[in-house]
Formats: sequence, C-alpha cells, structure tokens
Amino acid sequence: MSEDHTNSTLNSSRISLRSRFWKWTKRLLAAIVLLLLLLACAGATDRAIATWSDTKKFPPPGQMIDVGGYRMHLLCRGKSGPVIIMDMLLGEGSMGWSLIQDDTACFTQTCSFDRPGYGWSDPGSKHRTSDRIVTELHMLLAKSGLPKPYVLAGASFGGANVKLFALRYPRDVGGPHSH
Repeated sequence: MSEDHTNSTLNSSRISLRSRFWKWTKRLLAAIVLLLLLLACAGATDRAIATWSDTKKFPPPGQMIDVGGYRMHLLCRGKSGPVIIMDMLLGEGSMGWSLIQDDTACFTQTCSFDRPGYGWSDPGSKHRTSDRIVTELHMLLAKSGLPKPYVLAGASFGGANVKLFALRYPRDVGGPHSH
C-alpha cells in the first residue's frame, strides 16, 4: 500500500468519526431540550390542576366581580378611611397581602385582587400586559362601588401597574403624588 492511500484512509476515518460524533451530539442535545420541555409542561400542568383543585376546595374570601365576560376576585378588609388598592408581584395573588390587610383593617380599608388566571379569578381572554391589567383593574374598581380616590400600592411588577393606573386614571387616585 502506498503512503498516500494510508493517509487518505486515516483522514476519511477521522472525518467519519468526527461526523458520527457531531451527529450523536446533536441528537443528545435535542433529547435534552425535549426532556426539559416535557418537564416544564408537566410542571405547568400540575400547577394548573392544583390551582383548580384548591379553588374548588376553598371558596373565595372576597367578592367575585364580572369585568366583561369573566370574573375577578376582590378582597377588601376594613371599613373606613381611604381605600388602598394593592397589586402584588408577578405570579402572586391577593393572599400575598393578607398580613398587611389584617394589620391595617383597624384604621383604613385595603383591597387586593387576583389578576385573571390567578387565585380565584377566572382566566382572562386577552394577553397579560400591564395595559390589560390596568384596564381590568379600573373596570373591577368601577363595578365594586368602592369610593374614590384610591391610594395605590404595588410590589415589584404590581408597582409598575399602579404607576400606569395613576397615569391613565389620575382623577381616580389620591395621595402625595396625585394632581
């Protein structure tokens, strides 16, 4: 055998090994991605089933108010003073404010709510954006009969929502920064 033929055979065997290695690497990566997607879907499904089950076992502690084809949960504590409207973190519901609501009920009225698709609220029919959330909150408050002006409090993502609410509906809000 000639030296050129031997080198050619070695080179083609290296190329073949490299080709097989990348082929199996791509397959392995695709399998890992698919497994992660399946696990994420399983987790989301489990969460949805648990939430549905819990809302059946535990009735809403507040009122359910129709906001145009679906209902939102509004939980108010206290009877007098300015009404403080509280919006929670992304992914959290009205119960996240329960300790604060219990502590402030003696001197003012505080209300928290579940955004559509969270807590006791029905799923909403539109994409979840701050603009949509603020529109739904405005409708919820208008139908609730709560007296204006509202004092707004928000945590994290809820803070962005209450700022947008104050910009869109300045006559509905009061407090140190209202006009």
